[in-house]
This record gives sequence, structure tokens and C-alpha cells, in this order.
Amino acid sequence: MTAFILSLSMGAVFADETVVADIQEVDVKTESEEILEIETAVKEIQVTVSQDLQNHETYLVSTVGCAGKTTIRKVMFPIWTERNGQDDLHWYEGIRDSDGEYRITVNNQNHGFETGIYNIHTYIYGDSGQVLKTLVNTYMQEAERPIIKIGEIENNCYKVSISGVSNAQGVIGVSFPTWTQSGGQNDLRWENGNYVGHDTWETTINIDNYQRSYDTFITHAYITNCDRQQKFIGETEQCILNPFDQEPLKISSKQQTDNSKFVVNTENCKGKSGIKSVWFAVWSERNGQDEIRWYQGTRDNNGEFVMSDDVENHGFETGPFIIHAYLRGNNEENIAFADNLFKMEKMNATIEYDHAVLNNTFKMRIRNVGDQNGVTSIVFPTWSRTNGQDDIRWEPATYIGGHTWEATIHLKDYQMIVDDFISHAYLTDKNGHMVFLTDSVKRILQNTQTIYGYFAYPLDKNYRPNANDPTDWFGPRWGDIHEGVDIPADRYASCFAVGDGIVEKADYFMGYGRYIRIRTTDRYGESVSFFYGHLQEINVSVGQTVSKGQKIGSVGGSGYNAQGNYSDNAFGSHLHFGAIANADDACVDPEIWIDFHNPNSN
Repeated sequence: MTAFILSLSMGAVFADETVVADIQEVDVKTESEEILEIETAVKEIQVTVSQDLQNHETYLVSTVGCAGKTTIRKVMFPIWTERNGQDDLHWYEGIRDSDGEYRITVNNQNHGFETGIYNIHTYIYGDSGQVLKTLVNTYMQEAERPIIKIGEIENNCYKVSISGVSNAQGVIGVSFPTWTQSGGQNDLRWENGNYVGHDTWETTINIDNYQRSYDTFITHAYITNCDRQQKFIGETEQCILNPFDQEPLKISSKQQTDNSKFVVNTENCKGKSGIKSVWFAVWSERNGQDEIRWYQGTRDNNGEFVMSDDVENHGFETGPFIIHAYLRGNNEENIAFADNLFKMEKMNATIEYDHAVLNNTFKMRIRNVGDQNGVTSIVFPTWSRTNGQDDIRWEPATYIGGHTWEATIHLKDYQMIVDDFISHAYLTDKNGHMVFLTDSVKRILQNTQTIYGYFAYPLDKNYRPNANDPTDWFGPRWGDIHEGVDIPADRYASCFAVGDGIVEKADYFMGYGRYIRIRTTDRYGESVSFFYGHLQEINVSVGQTVSKGQKIGSVGGSGYNAQGNYSDNAFGSHLHFGAIANADDACVDPEIWIDFHNPNSN
């Protein structure tokens, strides 16, 4: 159809002022002509289907002839298998590539891993959403023959995989029944497979789950199809040999830094499969296996098994120790054996003492005791140097753990108090014989009976504990130990340092509320810390040096009340005064140093 368009030429004015029109001829298309043109344009479009050469379970669908067609908005591909109608129908939207064609990749995983005939429809849509063209194709996806593979053993596990599983009935799962050959199928396990892509399913076989560590492991593969029917598709075997048949087990032993202990470890278990546990049997050469001990080894960061032993576990015997190592498999069967001989050298015993001598009493200890015939007991014959052994006493020691025996020496049991006290140490072995170990001397510089006057009183001397109330004093109270002396006093009454020292604590502390602790030394140079509890004020800070008689705080009643809440009035106004000897946090009676019954004697 031809149409004419009239236009005025603005500069063309003739002499008679007649306006002349330019006449242009253009083409105008009807709707039917446009539809015919679009249909002609898409008529030549076709669809091709080809197998993905990189992955058997996928194929490629592509248009041919869409390039340059501006009237196409999108292309859709509904696809389903011939089996069971459209139960697996899946719509794919084509992706336009650089060539202007629309492509998709179809994975049979989206269709239940079915092979066989696939129906492929194509819908080409125009700009207005109208369907411009439909095409119908079919594609035959062939089934492959399944291939089963087995992996290397690592950390007592190996993998079994099978590929080419897709089939005409589809796949909803794969199972790998596995067992060891020796016992038939008495350890049969159905191991579930996991889909890992590329038409491949995989499972992990853990050797620990079977009765034997070293055997022929048989694995079958079964698929479960979309009809929930199982079908055998392959089998394989893994023959696991005992690596210790070729390389015997090796163990070693050595003494630890703590002279009473030694460590045993395997040397060639790393990376070897089939080991469920390692047990070490240890005993001394003396009297056969009368003190044999069994230890289970633990695997260290290097993949070896290790255990530690202590002469304490063998009656403190020294000398040669026999060590057997047994490797056990999944059914607790012995799979390897090794032995070793370790010699525990003679131990050097040492004696030590408490620094403080309180109320004419001190403790002595002996460490690192051992003997080739063991140890059943220890005694300390002790006497004062003056007049020889006229006051000798055989002080029995008690084992307190940590290779340490301890005895308490009461000076009042001896004829001299200010003297050198000599102690020998003897053990009694398992044969009943006494063996000398070592000796030592403790020098007592001055009579350690309580002598008041060295330390000051912590309050004004008019404040004192109630002599008739036992709960004010150090000792048992209400089923527990009252670790100090309670001195009733007015709130805000001044508290004084009882001696020269350094502030160790100055803050809220446990149930004491506001709390100060000062470290000092007594007249004999022994360390002692005094503490002040339930204060109203703290006037010193940690690390500060204080002098005897210096004000450090004031009396209060701070602490936790009966409801467990902190309060400045948790208690009646008083000072809780306590002492700690040797800086070991063990509270002792402060009246060893300060007279609370008669404050004026301080």
C-alpha cells in the first residue's frame, strides 16, 4: 500500500505568494503484513541435540537460525522422558550465546538419572509474549556400562565409587554391601552411596567397622531404581595385608625430665591401617610380674602410640623394666608384637623443710625415692646435735603423693630446742631391709615458742575479742574452720599495720568484703602475711610499703549477707584478723605472733 505525505517548504515563496507543497511517497504496512513477515523470519529456525562429550549424563540443546532475529524475546524447552509420561517434566529457559542462538544443557539428574528417549519441545516467544513457533524433537540417551573403582587406604578408610549408573528405570540411590572374606558375611554392612556428580556414586569404607583389620574386603554395588527395585550392577575387592608382616613393630623408651617417669612409644605405626588399639605391659625384672601394669597407648600428633609410666606404679622399684607392646585389630586380635628393655637409674633423694617453725613444730619431706627392691616405708631418725644422739627419735614419714614422704617434727620431744637438728632418711624395701638414703640438718636459730612484743596490735588496745565466746577465735566453728580472730570495734575505728611490710591485696575479696593483706617477716626472718577483713575503708594500695603502726583502713561490716548479696552492713561492726604462713595461702592462728587475750603485751 502506498501513501503520500504533504510537507511545506518554509523558504519557498513564489511571486504570486502561492505556497508550493513537497509531496513524498512512503510505504505503510498492515498488521497482516507484519505477521507474515515474522512468520517468514522464524520459519527457518530449527533445534539440534548433541551429547556432551565431557559428561555422559548431560546433552546439549541449541536453536539454529535465531541469530539476528530481533523479534524473539525468549525460548523455552519443556523436556521429559518417554517412561511414565510427563512425571519428570522440567522446563528449561534457553540462554542466548554470543552467536545469537539459545542453548541449554540437560542433566539426567533432573530426570531421575533415566536413560532412553527424551521428548524435547521448543517454544519461541515474541516481544508481546506470543508463541511465534514450536518445534518437537526427541533424543536417545544411551546407557553406559557401570564401572566400579576402589581407592587407596588412608586413616583406616578407603573409597569405593561406581560411574555409569544411569539407566532406563532411573536411579534414586546406590548401596554398597561390604564384608570381609574370612567370616563369610557375618560382618556385612550396607554402606550408603553419595552422588558426587558425573553419573558417579561413592561411599567410604571404614575398616574399623569390620571384624578383621587385615582381610579381603568384598563390595557389591546395587542401584535402587525409580520403581524402588534393587539391581546388582558391579563388584570389587580390596585386599588389605598386615604391614607388620613385612616391617615388624618397633618401640622405644626413654627417661623423662621427671626422673621417676619414663615414656614408651611406637616408631612405625604412622600411616598404617588396621590398628584399633595398642597396649603396653610393663613390669620390673625383680620377682617376675608381681607388679605388672597394663597401659593403653594414645596416638600422638606424629601418628605414633605413646604412654608414660612412673616407678610409683611399681612400688618405687628402679633398675631394668621389661616392656611388651601388643597391637590389636578390629576384633581385638593381636596383629603385631614388640618388646623393649628400659633401665631406670638410681634416683637421688633430696630432703627439704618448711621455712617457718611455728609453735615448735616444722615439717620435713624427702623426694625422688626409689630402690631396686622397691619402697614400703620411710623413717627419719632425728636428734639434736648437742650431746650426740641422746634424744634420737625415729620419726615415721607418710606418703603424700608426688614421690614425696613427709614427717612432722615436734621440738618439744627433744632435749634441746635451739640447736642443729640432724636427720637421716632410711627406706624399708620389699624384702624388709632398711637402706640409707641421705641426711640433712635443720638449724633452729632461736626458741620458737610464742614470744610477743615483735608485732603491734592491729587496733586500739581497748578493742579485744570476747574471751568467753569461742566463735571469736581461730579454730573450728559451725562445722568449718574460722580462719582468724574477730575483734568487735566501732565502725570507722582505725586499723594499723602490725609490722613493716608490703601490701599484697587491697580490694574486695571473697566473703571478706573490703580486704587488706600485708606481707612481712617475723623475728626469725620467716615470711608471714596478715590480713584485715570486713573493712569500711581502705587507705593503702597494692605494692605500697607500710610501717608498723601506720593506719591502713577502718573497721566496718562489709561482705555478703545471709541472702548472698553484697552489703556494707552484712555483719556487725568488727575486724576479722588472720595470718598466712610461708605465703602458701594456708591460714594459721594469728595468736602465734600477736596476743589478743592481753593486747598490752604486744
